[in-house]
Amino acid sequence: MKLRHNEQKVADVIALPIALVLAILFYLGQILVKVLYRFKKQLFKLSLTICVVFFLTNVFGVVANAPKADASHPYIKVLDHPTTEHDQIIAYIKQVFGKDSDKAFELLNCENHALNPLAINDNTIWGGVGRDWGIFQINDVYQKISNPAFLTDWRINVQVAYNIYSRDGYTFKLWTCGRKLGI
Repeated sequence: MKLRHNEQKVADVIALPIALVLAILFYLGQILVKVLYRFKKQLFKLSLTICVVFFLTNVFGVVANAPKADASHPYIKVLDHPTTEHDQIIAYIKQVFGKDSDKAFELLNCENHALNPLAINDNTIWGGVGRDWGIFQINDVYQKISNPAFLTDWRINVQVAYNIYSRDGYTFKLWTCGRKLGI
């Protein structure tokens, strides 16, 4: 189809800006591809970071909204004839704390539910004072203990905990969990 002279002029006027826009878009597309290719590692890291943040917020959101444990029903079983070291620890706590052993186990459900005699919590990491040692997490600075390594002996640890408990009027208020639980 042959266009008349006037029609050809109009087609040329219309086609020129369209061709320029297409050329500019093509050029910008090439630049965008080069930039994306150059920053592909950074984009991958960014997308990975976004995924990790999304995952952690979902996981911690679930944990933060999880039901709290009822400390009035200890998960620690007390046996009459202990057979393992764990059972011996439980029996010894019951022997030392006597009628107050339920309160001791309530505290331990919060402080050291596994009753790990080798547990050490370094409070200086988060800006606190000293280290908490053993089953009852005895703080070496507040209790002015010069050689706290003996606190990993569970018998000594339980005795020191009872001493602190009785000196403080038979309360566990000197422990963070004791204050939190109101015991």
